[in-house]
Amino acid sequence: MMLLSIIIPCYNCESNIEKLLLSIKEQLNETVQLVLINDGSWDATHDIITKFTSDNPSIKIKYINSINQGAAKARSTGLNYAEGDYVFFCDSDDMISANFISVFTELSNDKPDMIYFCSTVLDSQGNRFKKVHFPLAYIESNSNEVFNYLLKKGLWTAAVWTYIFRKDLVLKSGAIFTDRKVHEDHLFTLRLLAGSEKISICNSELYFQNVTSGSLTKSPKKIDYLTERYKSYKEAREDIIYKFSQESIVLYDRWSMSSLLQILTENKKMVFQGIMHTAIYRVLWKEKLVILDFVKSKVKKKITRSKSLSQ
Repeated sequence: MMLLSIIIPCYNCESNIEKLLLSIKEQLNETVQLVLINDGSWDATHDIITKFTSDNPSIKIKYINSINQGAAKARSTGLNYAEGDYVFFCDSDDMISANFISVFTELSNDKPDMIYFCSTVLDSQGNRFKKVHFPLAYIESNSNEVFNYLLKKGLWTAAVWTYIFRKDLVLKSGAIFTDRKVHEDHLFTLRLLAGSEKISICNSELYFQNVTSGSLTKSPKKIDYLTERYKSYKEAREDIIYKFSQESIVLYDRWSMSSLLQILTENKKMVFQGIMHTAIYRVLWKEKLVILDFVKSKVKKKITRSKSLSQ
């Protein structure tokens, strides 16, 4: 029986892919399948994967070497070849913990639809930051409670590497990757979560996101990136409006706008460009009430914090 399929889309990841594959190899067993998709890499990624595959004939590996199609299609392709009851998408730049598979195997005994776990961000200076954190381990039957918790704690992310999911949940929930260059996973994650009836919350640290100066997370953004991000938010919001509570939808709106504002402030050149850009100006004007509500909540928190410190 194939219990888990680990899908790794690969694009120009020669600097990390061997290290990742070797770390996974150390904990593999006969119930785990590796699905590797080389998404048109032009560096040594293909050679590294080919050598790893030939050196490890006993490991269940499906390798797809394709032209560059982007993350969305690469992940969808991986799903088509996944044989496991559960699926996990791992980014080729990142790392999983040494006990990832053993912890998953134990949690899978409860047959949850999704498994959320703790993850950490590692930057190029060696600093560590919590990405997603759960203080306690428990089973949750209400998906809105999980969504609401993550939003309130400022931990929400649509990143597909923050959870493991049942493969049959994809069809059941209608989860799809949108054909975008960025943020193609928003709708996929939200539909999976909304369709889950049993969610396992794990308080173990199982994933490490490597953020370097040249990564998409840290690289300078352009206006098109901002507009694509907004489109993905609006598309997702319209889809989930009747799937989660009104409070969660309001929190999601705040999170969406705060993310956009953060991108603007972190990319100072974009501030003037954004205001002058017709599409961005319309977004800011259309969402002014949400933005004002977000600013008011931030100011209120700051005042409350100042009062508590002065007492």
